Amino acid sequence: MSQAVGGPAPADRRIPLVVVTGFLGSGKTTLVNRLLREPGLRETAVVVNELGSIAVDHHLLRVSEGGVALLEGGCVCCSLRGELSETLRDLFMQALQRRIPAFSRVLLETTGMADPAAVLFTLRHDPFLVERYAYAGTVMTLDAVHGAVQLSAQPEASRQLAQADLVLLTKTDLATPAQQSETLAAMARHHPGLRAVTVDTVQAWRGTLDALGPYRQAGPGSGWQGWLGLSGVGAETARAMATASHAGVRVISLPVPGALHAGRFLAGLAALQDAHGEAILRIKGLLRFSGQAVTQVLHGVHKQRYPLAPVPGEKAGKALGLVLIVRGSTAESRAIEARAEALLQESAEPG
Repeated sequence: MSQAVGGPAPADRRIPLVVVTGFLGSGKTTLVNRLLREPGLRETAVVVNELGSIAVDHHLLRVSEGGVALLEGGCVCCSLRGELSETLRDLFMQALQRRIPAFSRVLLETTGMADPAAVLFTLRHDPFLVERYAYAGTVMTLDAVHGAVQLSAQPEASRQLAQADLVLLTKTDLATPAQQSETLAAMARHHPGLRAVTVDTVQAWRGTLDALGPYRQAGPGSGWQGWLGLSGVGAETARAMATASHAGVRVISLPVPGALHAGRFLAGLAALQDAHGEAILRIKGLLRFSGQAVTQVLHGVHKQRYPLAPVPGEKAGKALGLVLIVRGSTAESRAIEARAEALLQESAEPG
């Protein structure tokens, strides 16, 4: 779905899709099972890898063709069949034909080894889905006991964390205070500014789904600068945040001092992604373009860039920044950093 660089955006009537990810054994399926019992998730479609993994047999009213289950609370649950695009297309058409209830949100549970970036690619490149679904962010379940080790030793876990907009810290009842602190510290090294919520009750965080993702609002407290990972820091501090972390993951945080030329910046960013896409786990930014009155949210993964979106309710003048989360050799990460810095300089408008 194309969108102009600036100006007021029309109301987005597409169905928001939230990805639920997390490493093997981190509690994703347990979380989804709990969510499916929540009356607040009425009009939500949940896509899981195996319908049999959902322990709600006593709640089932019927199972229609295509492996779609209608739950007592009005939630639609289905298993991922083949390509994600096919599953989402079938869900939409069944609701349109009134074979299942209409839904206003989708939760997609990924496998423990999956990279959420693939979901963004599918939503961006399937014409049918582009017009009907909007990526609304990624929730990651993170094991409080083993999370620090997994983030350091498992590339899949670090990739999942790079895509996350919210972390749900699980198994806190089993973790020692030291283990929980180590997990949170590891999370902060891999993804500064990322918000973590302890999963004591579903009610403690369920409301965040309504405001999740960089295309809605950034949540309480640090706001948009918190989402970007630059909350409360000046230019020199932000520049110094480009530090290496475990598992070869490096966070490159660059302040943006002012307005950019949209054409030069977007063309240069595309060239950067083409050259280093495999190493770029995530790009996120708060940017202002010349001639535009609102701050724009930038989000990308690997070689893909999601359409720019204006920050809701905010005017220009907020702190701006560009963050790249990369994984690869030191030489490549430095090359990406140098190229990103040069791009910002070349795109900067005078004054």
